[in-house]
Amino acid sequence: MGKKIIVAGGVHGGIAAAMLLAQRGYDVTVYERNAKTKMGYDWTDIFDRKGLLAIGLPIPDHSLYNLKNDVTFYGPAMETALTQNTEDDKKEIQMERREIYKYLISYAVKAGVISSAICCISGDVIQPSMQ
Repeated sequence: MGKKIIVAGGVHGGIAAAMLLAQRGYDVTVYERNAKTKMGYDWTDIFDRKGLLAIGLPIPDHSLYNLKNDVTFYGPAMETALTQNTEDDKKEIQMERREIYKYLISYAVKAGVISSAICCISGDVIQPSMQ
C-alpha cells in the first residue's frame, strides 16, 4: 500500500484527484460532509467532454446526458440573428450533477478509492488544539 492521502471535499475535482492518485498506488480517503447518495444538488452542469477524456474516463452512456443545443444570439433590434452551430462530436455535455457524482465515484472506486472511504463527516477533522 502506498502513502496515505486525504482529499478534503468530494467535489468533482476532489473525486477525480482521488481516482488518479489511487491509480498511481496511493491510499486515498475522501472526506465529504454529505453522504455519497446526497452529494450534489438539483442542478445541470455543462462541460466539455475533453475534461473526462483528459483524466482517462470514457464518455458516459448517452442515456445519462444531453448535448448542449446550438445557441442563437440576436442584436438589440431583434432583426439580426447569429447562430452558433456546433458539430455533435464537439458539443458540450449537459448532465445532472448527482449523475456526475455517481459516475465519478464509480470510477474512483474501480481505481481503488474504497467506497467506504468516501465518508460523511459531521464535525471538525482537525481538533481545534491542533490548528
